[in-house]
Amino acid sequence: MTKTKLISWEHFNYNFGDKHSPRWWGRKVAAKISDAVVVLSKADYDVWKADVKQKERLKQIYNFPCFDLKKPRFDVECKTVLAVGRLEEQKGFDYLLDIWKLIENDKDFNEWKLQVVGSGSLEQQLRDKENNLGLKRVKWLPFTEHIEECYKNASIYVMSSRFEGFALVLLEAKAFGLPIVSFDIKNGPNEIVQNGVNGYIVPPFDISMFAESLKVLMKDDKLRAHFTEDSQRNMYQFSKDKIVANWIQLLEELTE
Repeated sequence: MTKTKLISWEHFNYNFGDKHSPRWWGRKVAAKISDAVVVLSKADYDVWKADVKQKERLKQIYNFPCFDLKKPRFDVECKTVLAVGRLEEQKGFDYLLDIWKLIENDKDFNEWKLQVVGSGSLEQQLRDKENNLGLKRVKWLPFTEHIEECYKNASIYVMSSRFEGFALVLLEAKAFGLPIVSFDIKNGPNEIVQNGVNGYIVPPFDISMFAESLKVLMKDDKLRAHFTEDSQRNMYQFSKDKIVANWIQLLEELTE
């Protein structure tokens, strides 16, 4: 009888969590006893190589976005910057409010608003910070089943996370043709966004540079239109067909 095969599918980046915590040990044990370890990003693959002695057991397979690709649509009248995510420390919305303060301080961008979609334990803390900063153009929405409409009605997507397993929201934003500004955290953004082609990747937690990159896109309609047109340039590697094919190949290898 063929032995049942075990796959450890990582949804966090390698360095997530406290070292030697129960979660940390659980991941170590799972990786050791599994026939294959699947990680989400190329960056994480490179880190995991030191832990997985039999390199053929280690595989990198992206996630694919929940939405099919939409024809990129540029609307010069749309002045909405969108951010989606849980209102928790990981997502860095405190950074985003500091960034948006620099935007609201500049009268050239009075028509623009920031829309944050999400729920979480830090909601009141973030609302308090919004008030303390004197922000006037931030709109908060709880998570919704109609998130597709939020993407459709936005002009730019921003991600201010401290860390991610992969940053699937960036693929969702690209599926709708949105230019992106994101911190260059270790896992995801620089594999998804082509810097200067369909978005900007900013050194981690550089508030001023993030705001300046955002301003460049906000004030230049032609550049925004160009980034929108090129938003899906590298999306095949993240397509459902490609990802499903990778999983089928792995399962076939394990059952040969």
